[in-house]
Amino acid sequence: MTGKECEKLIKAKFNKENVLALVHDADKKAKLKLALDSIGRHQLYCRFHYEEFNKAIKAHRLAMFDKLTSETEMKNPILSLCV
Repeated sequence: MTGKECEKLIKAKFNKENVLALVHDADKKAKLKLALDSIGRHQLYCRFHYEEFNKAIKAHRLAMFDKLTSETEMKNPILSLCV
């Protein structure tokens, strides 16, 4: 499943505005909004790094079987696996 497919699935099942509408206390609503925004940012961060990890693993596998093309750009291949 791609990141965009996951995002569509999450949006279909979870709508932040609908959840916030259930809270009537302004202070609690502000705190909940902050928490939900933080979760969203962390989710994007993790998704990005997961995709980068998969790209690095794919390049590593190609290199192990000597199928990595010479045009493939590897930016510091050792450090890219340590992220």
